[in-house]
Amino acid sequence: MSKMVNQIMRQQTLENDSDQLKSKNEEDYEISYRPKFYDLFLYGKNLNEFPTIYNRVDEIKRCVGVNPDMVLPIFNKSSEIVKYKVRVKNYKDYRALVSEWPNDAFKTGVKIVSKPLNLKVVILNVRKKLKIANNIPEIKKLCQKYGLLNIKRIYNHKNKPCNKLIATCKTIGDFVSILKTGVKFENNQDIHQVLPNIVSVLRCLRCSEIGHSKEKCKSFFKQSINCSESHECYSEKCEKFAAKKIKINSYTLKILAGEKFIDNFDDIFVFKNSCKQKTELKKLESPINQAAELIISTKLEPFSHKLESLERIFRFQNLSLSSIREDTADLMTSIKSVYENLDKYKVEINTIGEQMNKTFEECLKTKNEVICHNNELLRNLKLIHERL
Repeated sequence: MSKMVNQIMRQQTLENDSDQLKSKNEEDYEISYRPKFYDLFLYGKNLNEFPTIYNRVDEIKRCVGVNPDMVLPIFNKSSEIVKYKVRVKNYKDYRALVSEWPNDAFKTGVKIVSKPLNLKVVILNVRKKLKIANNIPEIKKLCQKYGLLNIKRIYNHKNKPCNKLIATCKTIGDFVSILKTGVKFENNQDIHQVLPNIVSVLRCLRCSEIGHSKEKCKSFFKQSINCSESHECYSEKCEKFAAKKIKINSYTLKILAGEKFIDNFDDIFVFKNSCKQKTELKKLESPINQAAELIISTKLEPFSHKLESLERIFRFQNLSLSSIREDTADLMTSIKSVYENLDKYKVEINTIGEQMNKTFEECLKTKNEVICHNNELLRNLKLIHERL
């Protein structure tokens, strides 16, 4: 059991009131643990009438005074825009986006749905016979009390139910509070312990490939493919795997450290620093290795600058590609609207052509009638002249 698990479980055994434990308001949490970006979904009836990124950004600026970093249209099967995914990097802009919008926003008004942060918790020791569905009254009350979303039961590799549930926290405050207090179900006053969901990469534990388990692995590797040590490549003893796991969960770990659930990021591991200690001992035992490493690092230093410049170029190209993709999507939408307008114009032109043909036929008919009438008048005049 890791140090993190011990500390959280020890705190949850104390009888604490969840309302009293919320010492900070949500804005303080957001300022303390600022994520890289905030995502929201914008729904409306007339989103198709704003075909370009510039139209959408200008309308959002007009309504709430925010210049978003991204406004991505999401289409349905009929190629109609059903919603926009809006992204901002500033908490102030996020609060402005979730505030009240004018009634004429995007012509007929919009609905804003905030995408919750990826803060998930695991609830332990829940009866396997307990039905879990978000429409069950007991689960609804649990969600309302602790600020949870999408409570689901966890299933093992044999697709059998475990005694654990997983849920998403609505806010950072809810995440911190539930880790301090645990969970009580309505019909059971026992405290169910709650742990943060620390994500690992799901791969073969021997060769690190996706698509099969360790038991079905045909690889001949007997050492970690990450660091060539005598352990499995996805063991917590592997220093490189540990670094990868910390990077994946960096935002969650930042909150856990800030709220004193852990002293440092290594507290999430059962085995700590074993590989580090072995590596350090090997370095001390072999000064020749140190000298070799110094020579190699000196030789490779010029290449490191080149690699850094290449990385900057690749980052810039990635940003350019993202911009091109957005512009392409806008262009496709514009082309589609042009085709639709052309179809309308074709119908109108055909209608006008039919009307002109009818008018022309009527003119010919009238002309023929006038000619016949004139001929008859001439004959009558001739007869009158002869009689005179």
